[in-house]
Amino acid sequence: MTRCATLVLVLAVVAVILTPSNPWRRRRRRRFICKPTDCKLSQWSAWAACSRTCKGGTTTRTRQIAYHESCGGSCPSHPLNETRSCNIQQCCPVDCAYSWSAWSACTGCGISTKSRTPFIKVRNSCNGKACPGKETQSCKTGK
Repeated sequence: MTRCATLVLVLAVVAVILTPSNPWRRRRRRRFICKPTDCKLSQWSAWAACSRTCKGGTTTRTRQIAYHESCGGSCPSHPLNETRSCNIQQCCPVDCAYSWSAWSACTGCGISTKSRTPFIKVRNSCNGKACPGKETQSCKTGK
């Protein structure tokens, strides 16, 4: 074969291999075609602690994009956060605020009693801690 004929033959073989209509090449290309895939979201997290213990607060939960879209797939705009009201009862518990008076003098002779009274500054409400009543105690006098 002449040099020119060899060159023509090599070019013909290269052209056949590189031609898109080559069946082997078409089969190979089909394996790598990108398939549109939509995004996928994770499950919702648990609700977070409420921001307030009474008179209405808020709580939130979140989720993430587990898989992003690819090859022309879509990812519709789904919310990644949710918020809702919590602890919406009307009142917050208020404990009684008070101070004590001084103990009274012991009354009578021998074994007797003394007492003290609370000075109420704030009354309890909404199931808060109740105010105490008058306290009495035994005491012993030397008379």
